[in-house]
Amino acid sequence: MTTVPEFRAAVLKGLSYLDTVLPAGSHVAFMPLVDGRVLWDHMHDRIHPIGVPYPAVYELLSCVGSNPCWGWLNSNEVRFLSGMMLLSLLLHFFTCADVEKFHLRASCQPQCSLH
Repeated sequence: MTTVPEFRAAVLKGLSYLDTVLPAGSHVAFMPLVDGRVLWDHMHDRIHPIGVPYPAVYELLSCVGSNPCWGWLNSNEVRFLSGMMLLSLLLHFFTCADVEKFHLRASCQPQCSLH
């Protein structure tokens, strides 16, 4: 899973790039990360279009190393750990001090509530 420092570095790298191509004063919207547990919660008891239950598809994808969302799409406690990591990333997403060094305007106030 992506660590907070890795995530933060990737966000700041993206902002650095945008700072070189966007006019000064441009607005940038930060979209929150999505809690993928909702996928499992709504799909685990359904049949995939190929005719098998979704958990079987997720397990097959994991076994062959092709599960695009391994942290979310599995039947064990990793989903819970992924949710905790998501909260950690959201809580440490960025600070106003990081954003202020760019010429972009970015909101430093969270636009979502964590339940």
